[in-house]
Amino acid sequence: MPDQYRRMMDPFVSLTLAAAATERLQVGLGVCLVLEHHVLDLAKSVARQLTAHGALAAHQRDELGMTEQLAARPLQAAVASAVTFAVGAALPILAALLAPLGSVILAVSGASLVCLVTLGAVAARAGGASPWIGALRVAFWGALAMGATAAVGALFGTKVS
Repeated sequence: MPDQYRRMMDPFVSLTLAAAATERLQVGLGVCLVLEHHVLDLAKSVARQLTAHGALAAHQRDELGMTEQLAARPLQAAVASAVTFAVGAALPILAALLAPLGSVILAVSGASLVCLVTLGAVAARAGGASPWIGALRVAFWGALAMGATAAVGALFGTKVS
C-alpha cells in the first residue's frame, strides 16, 4: 500500500470504509480491500464529520441507536404502568361487586380470564403474531397462576368466601 494511504487507515476510518462497502461486517473475518484514492478520502471525510462533536456521541447515535428521543422516561413509564394496572383491575373488581354472594370467586376468576384472553390477543396482534395463539397462551398461564394461588391458599388454610 502506498504511504499516502497508510496515514488514512486509522481504525475508525477502516470500520467506516468497511461498513460502507459491505452490508454486514462480522468480527473475525479477514477483509482484503482494493482501495482507490477517492474512497479513502471519502471515508476519512465521513469519519471526521461523524466525530466532529465527539466520537462517543457518534458511536451512541449511529451504532447503538441511542438518541434523546429514545431515552428512557421513568416517570412516564410509572404513570402508564399505574393507569394500566388500575384499568386491568377494574373489571374483576366490578365483577366482585355485581356477582351474587355465593359466586364471587367464580365471577372474579371468569372476568379475570376474559381480560387476560382479550389482552393476550391484542398484544399478539400488535406484535404481528396470531391473536388466537396469544390469547390461548395468556389464558393458559393466567389460569395456571390462579390455580397455583388457590393451591397455596388452601395449603396454608386460608379461605375466601
